This record gives sequence, structure tokens and C-alpha cells, in this order.
Amino acid sequence: MAQQPAEADWQRTIQVVGRGQANTAPDVAVVQLGVRTTAPTAQEASQAAAAALNAMLAVVRQAGVADRDIQTGYVNISPEYQHGPEGARRIGHSAMNTVQVRVTSLEKTGAIIDAIIAAGGDLVVINSVQLEASDTQAARADAQRMALLDARAQAEHMAGVLGVTVGPVLQIGQSAPPRPGPLRGARMMAKMVADVTPIEAGELTISTEIAVTFALT
Repeated sequence: MAQQPAEADWQRTIQVVGRGQANTAPDVAVVQLGVRTTAPTAQEASQAAAAALNAMLAVVRQAGVADRDIQTGYVNISPEYQHGPEGARRIGHSAMNTVQVRVTSLEKTGAIIDAIIAAGGDLVVINSVQLEASDTQAARADAQRMALLDARAQAEHMAGVLGVTVGPVLQIGQSAPPRPGPLRGARMMAKMVADVTPIEAGELTISTEIAVTFALT
């Protein structure tokens, strides 16, 4: 007959997942922009898109954005069709070029967007403006600290209900790495109500989850 383990061989534990958040101020804007043109031929559409995009990038560089902060997204050229009773008929070609521009001086973002629109005219497409923080180390550390405190509080609450005591930490595992959440109070006004498109920074929330295993005594 197999020997049953003694009660002392069993270690009582409790595992909880602590959650923490911390806020930081964004200081970088990532603008996704591009141009879309249509023309009778693929070459004409491509040339028109290239000319407009080059004009837009020229004003971006004049505003002080470095080449390393400008990245091509995609280039697409495709035929355009008109559908009617007799079927589809090709009527020309469209060209779409997109780039990502990283603006490291947040206060310049509105003026840069206005300059892009002025340079590209009706061909301009602004897909999105995303605000980021260049340094999130302090906020990430605060979020982790809050998650660990939350884990301890949860463990002590449950242990108290069960009439036991929380012992030392046996294991720590980050179940979700610190990640930026939605911006609080940040917005870009789509309609220009002043000379410069206003960009409001708001706050960036960093969230994390940490799994902690405690011994119970």
C-alpha cells in the first residue's frame, strides 16, 4: 500500500492577479497620412500621387521632422471600374500612397497637419493621429508597483475570510506586460476653428497585470 504524504508535505498557497495603472503625458504624435488620385492611366495616377506626396513631405521636413521619423506605409495602383447594365467597364486607375510621420514636438503637430493639407490639397488623406509617450519607464514602474500592492491586498482579503495568514511570496509572473491604454482627454478637432488645427494631449494610461503566488500559514 502506497504511503500517504504527511500533512506537512502539502504547502498551502494562494494565487492572485494584481492590476495596476499609471498615467503619463504624451509628447509624440504619429500621423498616418497619404494621397489618393485617379487618372486615365496607371502612370498618370502614379505620377500625380508621387507629386502630391513629395510636396507634402517637403513641408514636413521644413517643419523639422527628420528623415528617420518618416516611413512609407504602402503603395497601391489599381484599375477603376464603372458597373452598369452591360457589366464592368474600366474607366481609369487609382493610386494610393501612404506614409507615417512621427512628430517629436507635439506642439507643432497641428501646424504640420495644416501645412500637409495646404500642400496636398484635395488629394490628402489623413487616416489617424495617435499620441504616444517617448519615455514610459516611470509610468510602467508605477503600474507594476500598483499591481503588486493590489495582489497583496487581494491575497490578504481572501486569507482573512478563510481564517489563514498570508506568508511569503513564492512566485511572481507578469501575466500581461505594461501596455499603453486609451488616451484620456486627448482629441484632434476635425474641423479647424482657428488658424492651427488644435491637438490636445490628455493623458496616456499604462496598464499591467501581475500574477503572484503566496504561501498560506
